[in-house]
Amino acid sequence: MDQRQQPRVKTSPPLEVEIIELTPHLHNQYSTELTTAMNMSEGGILFISKVSRKPGTNLIVSFTLPNTTISIRTTINVVHCSLEWPIYHIGVQFKDLGIAERKLLRDFLKTNTTSYNHS
Repeated sequence: MDQRQQPRVKTSPPLEVEIIELTPHLHNQYSTELTTAMNMSEGGILFISKVSRKPGTNLIVSFTLPNTTISIRTTINVVHCSLEWPIYHIGVQFKDLGIAERKLLRDFLKTNTTSYNHS
């Protein structure tokens, strides 16, 4: 498993995220889940879910950074999934976050968390 490149920090206020999962076997239909991110970094998010996700699964995440009008929607890859009864904690990496989006996210993390430490 690759070691995390950026530190994860708790967001305040909590970050609401929409997880979108394509179901190609159902004629490219999709399902969505509204949930909460536990923490985030420039490289990914840890969110909670009622549904288990297999590592390696590609999903789409959509969220608006708290107290801003900045919306981010990008493909994510499930890195790990652990059951912490009664919910799953799912760690994902951003797959195709653009340079501008990554900078907006970095700036948000720097100004909205006290424990942000970019190395």
